[in-house]
Amino acid sequence: MNDPLKTLLRQADRPAPVAGLEESLAQRVRRRASRRRAARRAVGTLLVLLAIAPIVWLGRRPRSAQAPPAQVVIARPQIMPLSDDESARLAEMTAADIDRLRREQRALKVTSALNVDDRVKLSLYETAATLLANGDLLMHQNGGAQQATAAYKLVQTEFPDSPAATVAAERLRRIGS
Repeated sequence: MNDPLKTLLRQADRPAPVAGLEESLAQRVRRRASRRRAARRAVGTLLVLLAIAPIVWLGRRPRSAQAPPAQVVIARPQIMPLSDDESARLAEMTAADIDRLRREQRALKVTSALNVDDRVKLSLYETAATLLANGDLLMHQNGGAQQATAAYKLVQTEFPDSPAATVAAERLRRIGS
């Protein structure tokens, strides 16, 4: 008795609804739809009139009573020129960032092809190069020659096989230490 096929057949065999009831329902739906359309037309007409009324009213106002139109001033941003020192410093910083990014990009390409031992060696070389660069920065500061010398000597003692060690030795010779 719980067979879905039998249930569907019973539902299909039920008598169709009475035609008179369907027509009355259809008529009511059509009547409501026509009332809604009429209400929409009335509201639309009212909104159009409300939108046009202020325009007409402003057009009928005497011209002498109107205030003169406001002048619009567009402000342009002021760009302060950099001094020569600031411009040079900015250019140096930009160039250093570009060089650093290029080195990092090359290092990524190289490290992806290297094995673990080569990667360790490369990170040691990068550390030595960083110490060397810090020594260079210290060298250009007032009173930083002693600290730069210490950084160069540290590169030579801790990373003797790196290319930075030879550069550090050359810079120590130039300083005279």
